[in-house]
Amino acid sequence: MVEDQSLVNVKCPMCETTLVTVEMGEEVKGPFQHKCGKCKRYWRVDYTKKVVTHVRGKVEKTPIKKWLLDLKTGESKPHIH
Repeated sequence: MVEDQSLVNVKCPMCETTLVTVEMGEEVKGPFQHKCGKCKRYWRVDYTKKVVTHVRGKVEKTPIKKWLLDLKTGESKPHIH
């Protein structure tokens, strides 16, 4: 019998499309680069620091380059220096 898995969809900060799905409770470490299938932007998701950073794609239309990631919900909030 398969146990119920608690999955979290990490979303693109700009268009809210799912970038990647991670299993809640599993420890993911380090940065990974993901491409949004909808808006075609590339994002570096650092699961250790819980930060999403814009890497490339639509530079002039991406005013906020760094976002804080909430791994419980998959949502991102703008990083304020």
